[in-house]
Amino acid sequence: MSLEAIPKEHHRPIRRILKRLARMWNGKLDEISVTKCRIEFQPEARPVRSQSYRQGQFGREFEDETVTKLLKGCAIFLSRSEWASPVVTYTKPKSDKLLFCIYSRKPNALSLRDSYPIPKWMSAPTVWERHSAFPL
Repeated sequence: MSLEAIPKEHHRPIRRILKRLARMWNGKLDEISVTKCRIEFQPEARPVRSQSYRQGQFGREFEDETVTKLLKGCAIFLSRSEWASPVVTYTKPKSDKLLFCIYSRKPNALSLRDSYPIPKWMSAPTVWERHSAFPL
């Protein structure tokens, strides 16, 4: 793993932490699963299943390529959930780079807010020691 983007004074502590937690990851920062999250919804909430938005041929091709790449990389998986949100492709104005986004405004409006959705970083290493992989 390359630390060249990090100041040199931080290299030694980072390597120490990575060495201590080495059995939890494969050397690449791609997948480490520690915490399973469940999104809580309001009691009266019904599943939202939105249709995809219309887009041009270039947008559809970009969407297909991105989904295929994410499926092959195991970043996403096929699901038969009652909940579905459309994909939105967005062009960044300054760079003309296409972005792949999930439009989740409707499910977000029905979810219950969580003050601490992600475990605190400093308490995580004690939890990590019991697991072999987790996502970053």
